Amino acid sequence: MKRLIAALAALSATPLAADSAAAIAEACGSGSNIPEPICICVGETAAERMTENQLRVVLATMTGDAATVEELRPQMEMAKFLPAAAYYATAVADCAMAGSN
Repeated sequence: MKRLIAALAALSATPLAADSAAAIAEACGSGSNIPEPICICVGETAAERMTENQLRVVLATMTGDAATVEELRPQMEMAKFLPAAAYYATAVADCAMAGSN
């Protein structure tokens, strides 16, 4: 997993996107039986579609960091916060359906 995450980070457009994609992919694979290609897809897709604060919410939600979620919630429009907070719940299925396994 670490080699693929390093490759993902190298291919991302910005350092923030690279770090976020890698961290999200790592969180996805940590303590789960989700296949590595799906976790990489989850990370890549988030980095491509979300703002910096949205990425922070996604990662905090995935890792159970409620304090960060609560810190960011009042700083974001609800239209930006809700998709980020719910991202992981749908992203795994979306990536699996897209053939990332």
